[in-house]
Amino acid sequence: MGGNRGGRRSGRWVGLSLIIVVVLVAIAIIRGGDHWPVRPWFLPSGSLKLEIAPESRENKLPSSGPGTFLYDGTTGPVLGDGGPLKRFDLAVESNLAPDLGELSRLTDATLADRRGWAFGKQQQFQRVPKESEADLTIALVTRETAYRLCAEVGLDIRKSGIPYTSCQANGWVVLNLDRWRLSTPDYGRSGTPLLTYRQYVINHEVGHRLGYDHEQCPGEGQLAPIMQQQTLGLDGCLANPWPHPTA
Repeated sequence: MGGNRGGRRSGRWVGLSLIIVVVLVAIAIIRGGDHWPVRPWFLPSGSLKLEIAPESRENKLPSSGPGTFLYDGTTGPVLGDGGPLKRFDLAVESNLAPDLGELSRLTDATLADRRGWAFGKQQQFQRVPKESEADLTIALVTRETAYRLCAEVGLDIRKSGIPYTSCQANGWVVLNLDRWRLSTPDYGRSGTPLLTYRQYVINHEVGHRLGYDHEQCPGEGQLAPIMQQQTLGLDGCLANPWPHPTA
Protein backbone atom coordinates (compact mmCIF):
# COMPACT_ATOMS: atom_id res chain seq x y z
CA MET A 1 0.00 0.00 0.00
CA GLY A 2 2.77 2.41 0.94
CA GLY A 3 4.45 1.77 -2.42
CA ASN A 4 1.25 2.61 -4.26
CA ARG A 5 0.84 5.92 -2.39
CA GLY A 6 4.42 6.83 -3.31
CA GLY A 7 3.76 5.98 -6.93
CA ARG A 8 0.64 8.13 -6.97
CA ARG A 9 2.56 11.07 -5.43
CA SER A 10 5.33 10.64 -8.01
CA GLY A 11 2.79 10.59 -10.83
CA ARG A 12 1.17 13.77 -9.51
CA TRP A 13 4.57 15.52 -9.42
CA VAL A 14 5.31 14.44 -13.00
CA GLY A 15 1.93 15.74 -14.14
CA LEU A 16 2.44 19.01 -12.28
CA SER A 17 5.91 19.39 -13.75
CA LEU A 18 4.56 18.95 -17.26
CA ILE A 19 1.90 21.60 -16.64
CA ILE A 20 4.55 24.01 -15.38
CA VAL A 21 6.74 23.39 -18.46
CA VAL A 22 3.79 24.00 -20.81
CA VAL A 23 2.91 27.25 -19.02
CA LEU A 24 6.52 28.47 -19.14
CA VAL A 25 6.81 27.66 -22.85
CA ALA A 26 3.58 29.53 -23.56
CA ILE A 27 4.81 32.57 -21.62
CA ALA A 28 8.13 32.51 -23.47
CA ILE A 29 6.40 32.39 -26.86
CA ILE A 30 4.08 35.28 -25.95
CA ARG A 31 6.96 37.39 -24.68
CA GLY A 32 9.43 36.41 -27.38
CA GLY A 33 7.16 36.75 -30.40
CA ASP A 34 9.09 36.04 -33.57
CA HIS A 35 12.31 35.57 -31.64
CA TRP A 36 11.38 32.20 -30.13
CA PRO A 37 14.31 30.00 -31.13
CA VAL A 38 12.81 27.27 -33.32
CA ARG A 39 15.53 24.77 -34.21
CA PRO A 40 15.79 24.04 -37.95
CA TRP A 41 15.92 20.28 -37.38
CA PHE A 42 12.36 20.46 -36.05
CA LEU A 43 11.21 21.28 -39.60
CA PRO A 44 10.24 18.32 -41.79
CA SER A 45 12.51 17.82 -44.78
CA GLY A 46 11.34 19.88 -47.76
CA SER A 47 8.88 21.94 -45.70
CA LEU A 48 10.85 25.19 -46.04
CA LYS A 49 11.28 26.78 -49.47
CA LEU A 50 13.05 30.10 -49.83
CA GLU A 51 11.70 32.32 -52.59
CA ILE A 52 13.76 35.38 -53.50
CA ALA A 53 11.75 38.27 -54.90
CA PRO A 54 12.91 39.64 -58.28
CA GLU A 55 13.89 42.96 -56.72
CA SER A 56 16.07 41.11 -54.19
CA ARG A 57 17.83 39.19 -56.95
CA GLU A 58 18.31 42.47 -58.80
CA ASN A 59 19.86 44.08 -55.74
CA LYS A 60 22.54 41.37 -55.73
CA LEU A 61 23.81 42.64 -59.11
CA PRO A 62 26.27 45.52 -59.18
CA SER A 63 24.18 48.63 -59.77
CA SER A 64 27.12 50.75 -60.84
CA GLY A 65 30.65 50.43 -62.14
CA PRO A 66 33.73 52.52 -62.87
CA GLY A 67 32.53 53.71 -66.29
CA THR A 68 35.62 52.23 -67.93
CA PHE A 69 35.55 49.34 -70.38
CA LEU A 70 37.27 46.12 -71.42
CA TYR A 71 37.15 45.28 -75.12
CA ASP A 72 37.25 42.07 -77.12
CA GLY A 73 40.52 42.46 -78.99
CA THR A 74 39.84 39.86 -81.69
CA THR A 75 38.55 40.02 -85.24
CA GLY A 76 35.59 37.81 -86.09
CA PRO A 77 34.34 36.38 -89.38
CA VAL A 78 32.05 38.31 -91.67
CA LEU A 79 28.49 37.42 -90.62
CA GLY A 80 25.88 37.27 -93.38
CA ASP A 81 25.90 36.50 -97.07
CA GLY A 82 25.61 39.95 -98.58
CA GLY A 83 24.63 43.57 -98.21
CA PRO A 84 26.44 46.50 -96.59
CA LEU A 85 28.97 45.67 -93.90
CA LYS A 86 28.71 47.04 -90.36
CA ARG A 87 31.79 46.59 -88.19
CA PHE A 88 31.27 46.45 -84.44
CA ASP A 89 33.46 46.21 -81.40
CA LEU A 90 32.43 44.59 -78.14
CA ALA A 91 32.95 45.86 -74.60
CA VAL A 92 31.91 45.22 -71.02
CA GLU A 93 32.21 47.61 -68.10
CA SER A 94 35.47 46.88 -66.28
CA ASN A 95 33.78 45.24 -63.27
CA LEU A 96 31.97 42.79 -65.60
CA ALA A 97 35.07 41.21 -67.15
CA PRO A 98 33.80 37.57 -66.84
CA ASP A 99 30.85 38.42 -69.12
CA LEU A 100 32.97 39.46 -72.11
CA GLY A 101 33.43 36.00 -73.64
CA GLU A 102 29.74 35.13 -73.42
CA LEU A 103 28.73 38.51 -74.84
CA SER A 104 31.10 38.00 -77.77
CA ARG A 105 29.89 34.47 -78.60
CA LEU A 106 26.20 35.29 -78.29
CA THR A 107 26.45 38.51 -80.30
CA ASP A 108 28.23 36.74 -83.16
CA ALA A 109 25.67 33.94 -83.17
CA THR A 110 22.72 36.34 -83.04
CA LEU A 111 23.92 38.62 -85.82
CA ALA A 112 24.85 35.62 -88.01
CA ASP A 113 21.41 34.02 -87.72
CA ARG A 114 19.41 34.00 -90.97
CA ARG A 115 16.32 35.09 -89.01
CA GLY A 116 18.17 38.23 -88.00
CA TRP A 117 19.21 41.44 -89.74
CA ALA A 118 21.36 39.41 -92.16
CA PHE A 119 18.19 37.91 -93.70
CA GLY A 120 18.03 37.98 -97.49
CA LYS A 121 21.57 39.37 -97.89
CA GLN A 122 20.37 42.67 -96.47
CA GLN A 123 23.19 43.23 -93.98
CA GLN A 124 26.59 41.91 -92.95
CA PHE A 125 28.40 42.33 -89.66
CA GLN A 126 31.94 41.80 -88.46
CA ARG A 127 33.47 42.01 -84.99
CA VAL A 128 36.66 44.07 -84.93
CA PRO A 129 39.10 45.19 -82.22
CA LYS A 130 38.67 48.58 -80.60
CA GLU A 131 41.67 49.92 -82.54
CA SER A 132 39.85 49.31 -85.83
CA GLU A 133 37.27 51.66 -87.25
CA ALA A 134 33.89 50.42 -86.01
CA ASP A 135 30.37 51.52 -86.95
CA LEU A 136 28.97 50.64 -83.55
CA THR A 137 30.01 49.45 -80.11
CA ILE A 138 27.96 46.78 -78.33
CA ALA A 139 28.53 47.15 -74.59
CA LEU A 140 27.23 45.37 -71.49
CA VAL A 141 27.14 47.82 -68.58
CA THR A 142 25.67 48.28 -65.11
CA ARG A 143 22.34 50.03 -64.86
CA GLU A 144 23.74 53.34 -63.57
CA THR A 145 26.24 53.50 -66.42
CA ALA A 146 23.45 52.60 -68.86
CA TYR A 147 21.40 55.47 -67.48
CA ARG A 148 24.27 57.92 -67.95
CA LEU A 149 25.08 56.80 -71.50
CA CYS A 150 21.44 56.84 -72.59
CA ALA A 151 20.79 60.22 -70.94
CA GLU A 152 23.49 61.75 -73.16
CA VAL A 153 21.02 61.57 -76.06
CA GLY A 154 17.97 62.49 -73.99
CA LEU A 155 16.72 58.95 -73.30
CA ASP A 156 15.38 58.23 -69.83
CA ILE A 157 15.54 54.45 -69.34
CA ARG A 158 14.23 54.49 -65.78
CA LYS A 159 11.18 52.63 -64.52
CA SER A 160 9.96 53.52 -61.03
CA GLY A 161 13.15 55.54 -60.64
CA ILE A 162 15.53 52.67 -61.48
CA PRO A 163 17.42 52.43 -64.82
CA TYR A 164 15.53 49.56 -66.41
CA THR A 165 15.82 49.30 -70.19
CA SER A 166 18.68 49.32 -72.68
CA CYS A 167 19.22 51.82 -75.50
CA GLN A 168 21.21 52.90 -78.55
CA ALA A 169 23.11 56.11 -78.02
CA ASN A 170 25.91 57.84 -79.91
CA GLY A 171 26.71 54.70 -81.89
CA TRP A 172 26.69 52.51 -78.76
CA VAL A 173 24.30 49.60 -78.24
CA VAL A 174 24.00 49.88 -74.46
CA LEU A 175 22.87 46.61 -72.81
CA ASN A 176 21.62 47.00 -69.25
CA LEU A 177 23.14 44.30 -67.01
CA ASP A 178 19.93 43.95 -64.97
CA ARG A 179 17.90 42.90 -67.98
CA TRP A 180 20.76 40.79 -69.38
CA ARG A 181 20.83 38.72 -66.19
CA LEU A 182 17.14 38.82 -65.16
CA SER A 183 15.08 39.24 -68.34
CA THR A 184 11.61 40.78 -67.79
CA PRO A 185 8.38 39.80 -66.00
CA ASP A 186 6.46 39.13 -69.23
CA TYR A 187 9.24 36.93 -70.61
CA GLY A 188 9.44 35.11 -67.29
CA ARG A 189 5.68 34.51 -67.01
CA SER A 190 5.59 33.09 -70.54
CA GLY A 191 8.44 30.68 -69.76
CA THR A 192 10.65 32.26 -72.42
CA PRO A 193 14.33 31.38 -71.83
CA LEU A 194 16.81 34.06 -70.78
CA LEU A 195 18.81 33.30 -73.95
CA THR A 196 15.84 34.39 -76.06
CA TYR A 197 15.59 37.70 -74.23
CA ARG A 198 19.30 38.34 -74.79
CA GLN A 199 18.91 37.66 -78.51
CA TYR A 200 15.95 40.03 -78.55
CA VAL A 201 17.73 42.92 -76.83
CA ILE A 202 20.77 42.62 -79.10
CA ASN A 203 18.63 42.62 -82.25
CA HIS A 204 16.32 45.37 -80.97
CA GLU A 205 19.08 47.82 -80.11
CA VAL A 206 21.11 46.98 -83.22
CA GLY A 207 17.88 47.64 -85.15
CA HIS A 208 17.86 51.19 -83.78
CA ARG A 209 21.46 51.60 -84.96
CA LEU A 210 20.33 50.45 -88.41
CA GLY A 211 17.65 53.15 -88.41
CA TYR A 212 14.50 51.29 -87.38
CA ASP A 213 11.91 52.87 -85.06
CA HIS A 214 9.58 51.30 -82.51
CA GLU A 215 6.55 49.25 -83.56
CA GLN A 216 3.43 48.11 -81.72
CA CYS A 217 2.03 44.63 -81.07
CA PRO A 218 -0.07 43.82 -84.16
CA GLY A 219 -2.63 41.75 -82.24
CA GLU A 220 -3.28 39.30 -79.43
CA GLY A 221 -1.36 36.05 -79.83
CA GLN A 222 0.79 37.23 -82.73
CA LEU A 223 4.58 37.38 -82.71
CA ALA A 224 5.90 40.65 -81.37
CA PRO A 225 7.83 42.68 -83.95
CA ILE A 226 11.52 42.92 -83.13
CA MET A 227 11.17 46.69 -82.79
CA GLN A 228 8.33 46.41 -80.28
CA GLN A 229 9.47 47.48 -76.80
CA GLN A 230 9.16 43.95 -75.49
CA THR A 231 11.20 44.82 -72.42
CA LEU A 232 8.33 47.02 -71.20
CA GLY A 233 5.67 44.40 -71.94
CA LEU A 234 4.45 42.02 -74.62
CA ASP A 235 0.96 43.60 -74.73
CA GLY A 236 -0.63 40.29 -75.71
CA CYS A 237 1.96 39.39 -78.32
CA LEU A 238 4.30 36.41 -78.14
CA ALA A 239 7.98 36.92 -77.31
CA ASN A 240 10.10 37.11 -80.46
CA PRO A 241 13.82 37.85 -80.72
CA TRP A 242 14.10 37.94 -84.54
CA PRO A 243 13.53 40.54 -87.24
CA HIS A 244 12.50 37.76 -89.66
CA PRO A 245 11.28 34.89 -87.44
CA THR A 246 9.79 32.77 -90.24
CA ALA A 247 12.83 32.93 -92.52
